[in-house]
Amino acid sequence: MHTLIFLFSVFLIAMGAIILVKPRAVFDLLERHKRAPTLQIIAVVVRVLLGVALIVAAPSSKFPLTLAVIGWIAVFAGVFVAAMGRTRFIQLMDWATKILPKNAILIGVIAIMLGSFLAYAVR
Repeated sequence: MHTLIFLFSVFLIAMGAIILVKPRAVFDLLERHKRAPTLQIIAVVVRVLLGVALIVAAPSSKFPLTLAVIGWIAVFAGVFVAAMGRTRFIQLMDWATKILPKNAILIGVIAIMLGSFLAYAVR
């Protein structure tokens, strides 16, 4: 589980860096695929998988309570995204693709910080 979390953290750091350097690349990708059912499926699977990995890995990490809490939040977020249905998910993506570009620097920095924390916590 630690390896899975570490790989996800590297991906998160890379995405944060890309958002800081070339935000349009990420936001245009979201814009193009926001109505695809695959995006919602990926959103659910990644949240639940990462959440379970965090919960399982938490006891042997440097920050067990923090990782467990983040894990449970991720699992609940995955269940919520699955339960919200296609129409509401598309509305959420419409809203997100409008607001995200205005906050690219903040989002990029948060992604890098979260990814760095997760990598540190499991290594």
